[in-house]
Formats: sequence, C-alpha cells, structure tokens
Amino acid sequence: MHSKIRGREDFFEHTNRTIETLVRIRSEDPSLRYRILLKTVIMEQNLDELGAVARFATRPGWRFSTSRSSRTTIPPKIPSGS
Repeated sequence: MHSKIRGREDFFEHTNRTIETLVRIRSEDPSLRYRILLKTVIMEQNLDELGAVARFATRPGWRFSTSRSSRTTIPPKIPSGS
C-alpha cells in the first residue's frame, strides 16, 4: 500500500532498506544518537493495514506516530460492553 500511495514502485522496500541501514550505522557508532521516527497518516486506503504498520514501526529504538487525514472519516470508537 505504501508504494501505491506514494505512486512509486518498490517505495516501501526502498524505505525499509534505508531505515535498516540507519539502524545498522547507529548500532555501529555509539556516538550517533539520532532517533528514527516513523509517521503515517491514517486514511481510508490504509485503515486495514494499521496493525501491520504499528508492528513494523515499534521495533526497539524506533518511535512511531500517526495523524488522521482531514479527508478521512473514521467512525468513533464504541465503548466495550455497549
């Protein structure tokens, strides 16, 4: 889905390789203290994949945040037991 939304073939694979390279370089040089922060916009096109995105992005040493697309209507959460 990432590649489709970005409009470029293999964009997810390229992004993943870049992140893995940054993680490797950071682990090889303790003086590098940069953080890896992944962001995703929640939209209708990726609602079904948010669990996989969160699992991908919550690796040790990574940070993850989301925002909601202003063009997306997400139904309110229904409290359990209702």
